[in-house]
Amino acid sequence: MNVDLLITHASQLLTIPAHDQGPQRGDRLGDLGLIEDGAIAVSGHSIVDLGPTSDLLHKYTAAHTIDARGRVVMPGFVDPHTHVVFAGDRANEFEQRIAGATYMQIMNAGGGIMSTVRATRAASLDQLIEQTCSRLDRMLLYGTTTAEAKTGYGLDTATELKMLDAIAQLARDPPSDAVVLFDGKDLSAWENGDKWIVKDGVAIVKDTDIRTKQSFGDCQLHVEWSAPVPAEGHGQGRGNSGVFLADQYEVQVLDSYKNETYFDGQASAIYKQTPPMVNATRPPGEWNTYDIIWNNPTFKEDGEVDEPGYVTVIHNGVLTLNHFPLQGMTPFTQVPHYEKHGKLPIHLQNHGNPVKYRNIWVREIKPIEGKREREPYLHDDATGKDTPVKRPKFSKY
Repeated sequence: MNVDLLITHASQLLTIPAHDQGPQRGDRLGDLGLIEDGAIAVSGHSIVDLGPTSDLLHKYTAAHTIDARGRVVMPGFVDPHTHVVFAGDRANEFEQRIAGATYMQIMNAGGGIMSTVRATRAASLDQLIEQTCSRLDRMLLYGTTTAEAKTGYGLDTATELKMLDAIAQLARDPPSDAVVLFDGKDLSAWENGDKWIVKDGVAIVKDTDIRTKQSFGDCQLHVEWSAPVPAEGHGQGRGNSGVFLADQYEVQVLDSYKNETYFDGQASAIYKQTPPMVNATRPPGEWNTYDIIWNNPTFKEDGEVDEPGYVTVIHNGVLTLNHFPLQGMTPFTQVPHYEKHGKLPIHLQNHGNPVKYRNIWVREIKPIEGKREREPYLHDDATGKDTPVKRPKFSKY
């Protein structure tokens, strides 16, 4: 059987076996389910098997193998209660405690937990995200793979909401199967990316359009953008850019916060074809999120359209376009029309405004591969008996 990954020859593989009695407690905490010279088989995002390396090598052929000799392979730690979002540094208080100062003396001198509260209140949202991300990276380095993040260092409504916003944004990290197009470091995944400004984790539009070096067909695209501050200009001259799917179908980017323009030219419109169902744009300086589902058009051999392109847009968590069939490409000066193509790059537009972008990633949409292993049945837990379920007479499945 083929699998994507085999991790083999782990000196110790900890499986932490489940028990009918529920979570492990007391003496059972020592039951680690230890397998010497262990192995794990992975397909997609799931562990499909584990056991001695000799067994799994006979059962599976892997596209990629990791030799874990001399290492322990174990489930990740789960931190169910951590105040990971805060600002400031109280390292100097360790020196004060070593010198004999009490906590109350430190607090009365302006230190203690209130110093963290003051620093957290003063920090910007982006600063909180950056510092928290660094802490989470260190936690991952030491084996924590899941963290429940809590607020609490704000002690006022505005700061607590700011901390919740930071947590929400950190939770939107790209899925494991995503192609990361911009992670705040550079635009090396883009043609002409070196022409834009990359600063403080964001890319700022400048001089030219940019296109991905890789081409994409059906995909899920995540883009975050922010209109310039202060807001200057009006209509199409204010905070204008665009996200082009397959290099020629534009989802409009525009500062549409209290900014009138033509209806099919506002944010999350398909440019010159349809307006969004609602204007979900946030004020200039705040971050907008597009989650776009794109189905590439298909063509017959003679170039005639077989299926149009379809686009769904979720703007800041609000559905603004639902499987909209495009009439063709979206030029400013031409009637929409199609020209036969396959996979093409994603393209971000320079319209002369310093719009900011961050956290851009894409997932190719591929059919799920699999087959039914057996006919449907009902299982009786009491008797252990399986009873086949008959399909409806006219069911095509």
